Amino acid sequence: MGYEELRVKGELDDGVQRAVGVSPRRHEKLGELVKGLAAERWVPRFENLVSREPTRHEVRIDGRVLHTYCFVDALMLPFVLGVGAVEVSSVSPVGGEVAVVVSEEGVEGSPPGAVMSFGAAKAGEGTICETLCPYLNAFPSCADYER
Repeated sequence: MGYEELRVKGELDDGVQRAVGVSPRRHEKLGELVKGLAAERWVPRFENLVSREPTRHEVRIDGRVLHTYCFVDALMLPFVLGVGAVEVSSVSPVGGEVAVVVSEEGVEGSPPGAVMSFGAAKAGEGTICETLCPYLNAFPSCADYER
């Protein structure tokens, strides 16, 4: 199943839209949410995805190492830069590492049971880095995520 088919809960939908500053609309699936953000002309930019300081999320592109604010930023970066496949490694908030290769064909990685959290702060104001990024992580397994 592609990411565009994943169902989203209303709280996630609201939190993501609030975090990026677009008009709230109800979306049933993650693909609809992403298309809605694009329709609002919200476009991820390099300077909004890449941290000047090291983070838990590392992207390797043509021998360069970049750090992103969250796991999802790392997945978006190759498309923002218009490059082919890139290697991403992310240290889980509870320990362990997830490594993936991102390309136009999709995302392949290890460990095989790795999962990704996709959430947002339920309440409060702040930057995307404060209200969204702390909840966009990779975990080596569902058990690690639940912990």
